[in-house]
Amino acid sequence: MARAEHAEFFAFEGARTLLAPYRRPRTLPRARDVWEPALAPLARGIWFRQQRGGRTLYEVAAQLRQAAGFADGHSPEELGERFAFPVTDPARDTSAVLREIADYAATWTERPTAERLRSAPRTTGELRLFFPMLTRRLGSYFGQGGLAVENDMADATAEDGIRMWIGQSHPNDCEGELPALAAECNEALALFHTEDELDRFFCQENHGGSGDADFTEFLPMLAGLCIEHMREHHPLSWERR
Repeated sequence: MARAEHAEFFAFEGARTLLAPYRRPRTLPRARDVWEPALAPLARGIWFRQQRGGRTLYEVAAQLRQAAGFADGHSPEELGERFAFPVTDPARDTSAVLREIADYAATWTERPTAERLRSAPRTTGELRLFFPMLTRRLGSYFGQGGLAVENDMADATAEDGIRMWIGQSHPNDCEGELPALAAECNEALALFHTEDELDRFFCQENHGGSGDADFTEFLPMLAGLCIEHMREHHPLSWERR
Protein backbone atom coordinates (compact mmCIF):
# COMPACT_ATOMS: atom_id res chain seq x y z
CA MET A 1 0.00 0.00 0.00
CA ALA A 2 1.46 3.37 -1.05
CA ARG A 3 1.93 6.04 1.61
CA ALA A 4 -0.99 8.16 0.35
CA GLU A 5 -3.29 5.14 0.21
CA HIS A 6 -2.13 4.10 3.69
CA ALA A 7 -3.00 7.55 5.05
CA GLU A 8 -6.41 7.50 3.34
CA PHE A 9 -7.18 4.05 4.71
CA PHE A 10 -6.43 4.92 8.33
CA ALA A 11 -8.31 8.22 8.08
CA PHE A 12 -11.43 6.05 8.49
CA GLU A 13 -10.17 3.96 11.43
CA GLY A 14 -12.65 5.39 13.93
CA ALA A 15 -15.60 4.59 11.69
CA ARG A 16 -14.32 1.04 11.14
CA THR A 17 -13.99 0.61 14.91
CA LEU A 18 -17.68 1.38 15.38
CA LEU A 19 -18.65 -0.84 12.44
CA ALA A 20 -16.49 -3.76 13.64
CA PRO A 21 -19.47 -6.14 14.15
CA TYR A 22 -19.83 -6.11 10.35
CA ARG A 23 -16.18 -6.69 9.52
CA ARG A 24 -16.77 -10.33 8.52
CA PRO A 25 -18.77 -10.64 6.38
CA ARG A 26 -18.73 -7.02 5.28
CA THR A 27 -22.50 -6.73 5.00
CA LEU A 28 -24.19 -3.74 6.65
CA PRO A 29 -27.84 -4.18 7.69
CA ARG A 30 -30.23 -1.53 6.45
CA ALA A 31 -32.65 -1.72 9.37
CA ARG A 32 -31.85 0.44 12.39
CA ASP A 33 -33.42 -2.06 14.78
CA VAL A 34 -30.77 -4.53 13.58
CA TRP A 35 -27.61 -2.40 13.52
CA GLU A 36 -28.25 -0.19 16.56
CA PRO A 37 -28.14 -3.00 19.18
CA ALA A 38 -24.96 -4.33 17.54
CA LEU A 39 -23.22 -0.94 17.56
CA ALA A 40 -24.38 0.32 20.98
CA PRO A 41 -21.66 -1.47 23.03
CA LEU A 42 -18.91 -0.10 20.78
CA ALA A 43 -20.39 3.42 20.84
CA ARG A 44 -20.36 3.20 24.63
CA GLY A 45 -16.77 1.92 24.66
CA ILE A 46 -15.63 4.74 22.36
CA TRP A 47 -17.42 7.22 24.64
CA PHE A 48 -15.60 5.85 27.70
CA ARG A 49 -12.28 6.09 25.87
CA GLN A 50 -13.16 9.62 24.76
CA GLN A 51 -13.28 10.65 28.42
CA ARG A 52 -9.59 9.69 28.67
CA GLY A 53 -8.52 11.68 25.65
CA GLY A 54 -9.12 8.99 23.04
CA ARG A 55 -10.87 9.24 19.71
CA THR A 56 -14.14 11.17 19.97
CA LEU A 57 -17.54 10.25 18.61
CA TYR A 58 -17.51 13.59 16.78
CA GLU A 59 -14.59 12.19 14.77
CA VAL A 60 -16.35 8.88 14.21
CA ALA A 61 -19.52 10.61 12.97
CA ALA A 62 -17.48 12.83 10.64
CA GLN A 63 -15.65 9.81 9.20
CA LEU A 64 -18.93 8.01 8.58
CA ARG A 65 -20.30 11.01 6.70
CA GLN A 66 -17.09 11.27 4.70
CA ALA A 67 -17.37 7.57 3.82
CA ALA A 68 -20.98 8.09 2.74
CA GLY A 69 -19.84 10.93 0.49
CA PHE A 70 -17.16 8.68 -1.01
CA ALA A 71 -19.78 6.01 -1.74
CA ASP A 72 -21.93 8.62 -3.49
CA GLY A 73 -19.04 10.01 -5.52
CA HIS A 74 -17.50 6.65 -6.45
CA SER A 75 -19.42 3.52 -5.53
CA PRO A 76 -20.28 1.55 -2.39
CA GLU A 77 -18.32 -1.37 -3.77
CA GLU A 78 -15.18 0.76 -4.10
CA LEU A 79 -15.69 2.03 -0.54
CA GLY A 80 -15.72 -1.59 0.62
CA GLU A 81 -12.71 -2.64 -1.44
CA ARG A 82 -10.46 0.36 -0.73
CA PHE A 83 -11.38 1.09 2.87
CA ALA A 84 -12.72 -2.22 4.24
CA PHE A 85 -16.19 -0.83 4.91
CA PRO A 86 -19.28 -3.02 5.05
CA VAL A 87 -21.88 -2.29 2.39
CA THR A 88 -25.61 -2.89 2.32
CA ASP A 89 -27.50 -5.30 0.12
CA PRO A 90 -28.47 -3.75 -2.24
CA ALA A 91 -25.32 -1.64 -2.21
CA ARG A 92 -27.11 1.54 -3.32
CA ASP A 93 -28.43 2.03 0.24
CA THR A 94 -24.95 2.12 1.80
CA SER A 95 -24.49 5.89 1.93
CA ALA A 96 -27.94 6.48 3.45
CA VAL A 97 -27.32 3.90 6.19
CA LEU A 98 -23.85 5.30 6.93
CA ARG A 99 -25.35 8.78 7.37
CA GLU A 100 -28.00 7.36 9.69
CA ILE A 101 -25.28 5.65 11.75
CA ALA A 102 -23.33 8.93 11.80
CA ASP A 103 -26.39 10.66 13.26
CA TYR A 104 -26.65 7.87 15.84
CA ALA A 105 -22.96 8.22 16.78
CA ALA A 106 -23.48 11.96 17.23
CA THR A 107 -26.13 11.26 19.88
CA TRP A 108 -23.32 9.84 22.04
CA THR A 109 -21.33 13.08 21.99
CA GLU A 110 -23.23 14.41 25.01
CA ARG A 111 -22.94 12.63 28.34
CA PRO A 112 -25.18 9.53 28.16
CA THR A 113 -27.73 8.86 30.86
CA ALA A 114 -27.03 6.11 33.36
CA GLU A 115 -29.87 4.14 31.77
CA ARG A 116 -28.29 4.37 28.33
CA LEU A 117 -24.89 3.31 29.65
CA ARG A 118 -26.46 0.20 31.18
CA SER A 119 -28.85 -0.63 28.36
CA ALA A 120 -26.55 -2.77 26.20
CA PRO A 121 -24.60 -5.87 27.31
CA ARG A 122 -20.81 -5.68 27.42
CA THR A 123 -19.14 -7.38 24.46
CA THR A 124 -15.67 -8.66 23.65
CA GLY A 125 -15.33 -5.96 21.00
CA GLU A 126 -16.14 -3.19 23.48
CA LEU A 127 -13.80 -4.55 26.16
CA ARG A 128 -11.01 -4.87 23.61
CA LEU A 129 -11.02 -1.07 23.25
CA PHE A 130 -9.72 -0.80 26.82
CA PHE A 131 -6.76 -3.16 26.30
CA PRO A 132 -5.22 -2.34 22.91
CA MET A 133 -1.65 -3.13 23.98
CA LEU A 134 -2.34 -6.17 26.15
CA THR A 135 -4.53 -7.94 23.61
CA ARG A 136 -1.96 -7.39 20.87
CA ARG A 137 1.19 -8.15 22.87
CA LEU A 138 -0.12 -11.14 24.83
CA GLY A 139 -0.87 -12.76 21.49
CA SER A 140 2.44 -12.01 19.82
CA TYR A 141 4.53 -12.98 22.87
CA PHE A 142 2.50 -15.54 24.85
CA GLY A 143 -0.12 -16.83 22.40
CA GLN A 144 0.28 -19.87 20.17
CA GLY A 145 3.62 -19.53 18.41
CA GLY A 146 4.45 -16.47 20.52
CA LEU A 147 7.99 -15.19 20.87
CA ALA A 148 8.12 -15.88 24.62
CA VAL A 149 6.91 -19.49 24.50
CA GLU A 150 8.34 -21.03 21.32
CA ASN A 151 11.71 -22.39 20.20
CA ASP A 152 14.51 -21.46 22.63
CA MET A 153 11.96 -19.92 25.03
CA ALA A 154 9.88 -23.10 25.33
CA ASP A 155 11.15 -23.83 28.87
CA ALA A 156 11.26 -20.22 30.02
CA THR A 157 9.19 -18.94 32.92
CA ALA A 158 6.58 -16.22 32.54
CA GLU A 159 9.01 -13.79 34.16
CA ASP A 160 11.72 -14.73 31.64
CA GLY A 161 9.27 -14.08 28.83
CA ILE A 162 8.27 -10.70 30.22
CA ARG A 163 11.90 -9.66 30.62
CA MET A 164 12.59 -10.66 27.02
CA TRP A 165 9.54 -8.66 25.92
CA ILE A 166 10.71 -5.58 27.81
CA GLY A 167 14.25 -6.06 26.54
CA GLN A 168 13.01 -6.01 22.95
CA SER A 169 11.13 -2.77 23.65
CA HIS A 170 14.26 -1.09 25.08
CA PRO A 171 15.25 1.64 24.56
CA ASN A 172 13.08 3.25 21.90
CA ASP A 173 9.61 1.94 22.73
CA CYS A 174 9.68 1.86 26.51
CA GLU A 175 8.28 5.30 27.26
CA GLY A 176 5.45 4.84 24.80
CA GLU A 177 4.55 1.28 25.80
CA LEU A 178 5.52 0.26 29.32
CA PRO A 179 3.56 2.82 31.39
CA ALA A 180 0.47 2.08 29.30
CA LEU A 181 0.98 -1.67 29.74
CA ALA A 182 1.24 -1.27 33.51
CA ALA A 183 -1.99 0.73 33.50
CA GLU A 184 -3.81 -1.84 31.36
CA CYS A 185 -2.68 -4.65 33.67
CA ASN A 186 -4.20 -2.92 36.68
CA GLU A 187 -7.36 -2.03 34.77
CA ALA A 188 -7.76 -5.68 33.80
CA LEU A 189 -7.44 -6.76 37.42
CA ALA A 190 -10.06 -4.18 38.42
CA LEU A 191 -12.47 -5.18 35.67
CA PHE A 192 -12.10 -8.98 35.52
CA HIS A 193 -12.51 -10.45 38.98
CA THR A 194 -11.54 -14.11 38.52
CA GLU A 195 -8.91 -16.17 36.75
CA ASP A 196 -11.65 -17.70 34.61
CA GLU A 197 -12.77 -14.27 33.39
CA LEU A 198 -9.21 -13.21 32.62
CA ASP A 199 -8.49 -16.46 30.79
CA ARG A 200 -11.72 -16.25 28.81
CA PHE A 201 -11.05 -12.70 27.60
CA PHE A 202 -7.31 -12.65 27.02
CA CYS A 203 -6.71 -16.26 26.04
CA GLN A 204 -9.89 -17.75 24.56
CA GLU A 205 -11.32 -14.63 22.92
CA ASN A 206 -8.11 -12.75 22.06
CA HIS A 207 -5.63 -15.62 21.54
CA GLY A 208 -3.15 -14.46 24.17
CA GLY A 209 -1.49 -16.31 27.01
CA SER A 210 0.36 -15.92 30.30
CA GLY A 211 3.13 -18.49 30.07
CA ASP A 212 3.42 -20.80 33.07
CA ALA A 213 1.57 -18.38 35.38
CA ASP A 214 -2.09 -17.64 36.02
CA PHE A 215 -3.25 -14.25 34.81
CA THR A 216 -3.87 -13.19 38.41
CA GLU A 217 -0.12 -13.67 38.99
CA PHE A 218 1.08 -12.69 35.52
CA LEU A 219 -0.56 -9.26 35.25
CA PRO A 220 0.81 -7.86 38.55
CA MET A 221 4.23 -9.26 37.57
CA LEU A 222 4.08 -7.59 34.15
CA ALA A 223 2.98 -4.26 35.65
CA GLY A 224 5.70 -4.43 38.30
CA LEU A 225 8.48 -5.27 35.83
CA CYS A 226 7.37 -2.45 33.52
CA ILE A 227 7.52 0.02 36.41
CA GLU A 228 10.86 -1.39 37.61
CA HIS A 229 12.37 -1.01 34.15
CA MET A 230 11.12 2.56 33.78
CA ARG A 231 12.57 3.54 37.15
CA GLU A 232 15.95 1.97 36.41
CA HIS A 233 16.43 3.07 32.81
CA HIS A 234 14.13 5.97 31.97
CA PRO A 235 14.14 8.72 34.63
CA LEU A 236 11.66 11.41 33.67
CA SER A 237 12.42 15.07 33.22
CA TRP A 238 10.17 17.77 31.79
CA GLU A 239 9.75 21.49 31.45
CA ARG A 240 6.88 23.45 32.90
CA ARG A 241 5.36 25.07 29.83
